[in-house]
Amino acid sequence: MTWTASGKPRPARTSPAAGDPDGPRHIYTAGPRPGMGEGGPHWAGSLAREVALRRRQGLGPSRGFDSLHIGGLDTVPPSPRELTRFLELSRLSPNPGAEVALELHPDEVDERLVDRWVQAGVTRLSFRCPASGVPEGWPDRAGVSRLSSWGVDVPFAIQRKGPDHGFGDSSGAGGAKGGVDGGDAVGSSPANAMQILEAVIHRWAPPQVSLVERVQAGDEGPLEVREPDPDQEDQLADLYLDLTRRLEEAGYRQWSFTAFARPGSEPRHQRAVLEGEAYLGLGPGAHSHARGRRFWNLDDPTAYFIRLESGLDARAGDQRPAPAEQLFHRLWGLLSLEEGLDLRDSGLHDARRIRDRWVSEGWARSAAGRLGLTPAGWLLLDTLIPELAGYWPRGVMPAGAGSNRTPPIRPGT
Repeated sequence: MTWTASGKPRPARTSPAAGDPDGPRHIYTAGPRPGMGEGGPHWAGSLAREVALRRRQGLGPSRGFDSLHIGGLDTVPPSPRELTRFLELSRLSPNPGAEVALELHPDEVDERLVDRWVQAGVTRLSFRCPASGVPEGWPDRAGVSRLSSWGVDVPFAIQRKGPDHGFGDSSGAGGAKGGVDGGDAVGSSPANAMQILEAVIHRWAPPQVSLVERVQAGDEGPLEVREPDPDQEDQLADLYLDLTRRLEEAGYRQWSFTAFARPGSEPRHQRAVLEGEAYLGLGPGAHSHARGRRFWNLDDPTAYFIRLESGLDARAGDQRPAPAEQLFHRLWGLLSLEEGLDLRDSGLHDARRIRDRWVSEGWARSAAGRLGLTPAGWLLLDTLIPELAGYWPRGVMPAGAGSNRTPPIRPGT
């Protein structure tokens, strides 16, 4: 199913091999973790070495950035002092209006710490709501309710993995794998998913809500690899549609297939990847896209740290995606957004037939030459994209659409 993120958006700009002439303006990294020193004393230094290396390779960012996202499973947020040290060592500074976001657990922060992070340049906090429910006293206890930019990740689907399987990272582009491979584990929804969402809406009322997949280590060893249960998939699909309807009733706009926001509260880093902008991932397992190339780092934190300390590259792989892969990921990213895809002047064969059928099935909505998916269509994203790609003209890459340029396609249009 699409919510497992089995297709990962390929960051590119209007031309698949172009990218920003000043280098990636969006940066993703996990917080300190084992292998980089307790509390992160090696975190800032090792990431700064990687930034310097990428710059020498022509793949790094210029001094300014538009977004910096720090998060991930099995990590802790850097201290305000360590965050400042990383930016100084890396010779990085936020562009005007830039977003600096931290992903963290509610128990990892208090009001005093929030103030120190804000002083260090943090503009956004994203809280991982535990599957056990909403902690008492949040967010007022930490003082985050006064922030204009913050969000809550609500656990929707739980993937249990045995200890030998390893983990993907929840931080999207900057994480180790950007999702969980289907078939390695069996998904299940938390029994209290709707109750958690209701508590988040009424007690927290955050500007932004995301429905996320959680990965949990299994206590009974590795799971047997088997096909997902169709009945279970149907139950998860029904739950997803119920959650999206409840968020819409509460005044949230669904701007992506798992993301909802009040006006003006969309996370910049998530939109940047889906719109196809170049990005740089730093740290163990991080994925990047720059200058038309995709590359990724070693997963093991210790191996990553040792290679950088030795002056070596910590990359584990590097590729220039084939045209078919570029098209697939480009379509995946654009159709994951509320604005959808511009079909005008695309040269797409049978565009009207595809549009009319998808709309009649309730999978899409169309207006002013654009095609956007409904929640029901987002559930079928991995099925619909290959169909669309099969008709797409060879050598033509779909154009992007920024949130300031393209109005969303509203229900009923």
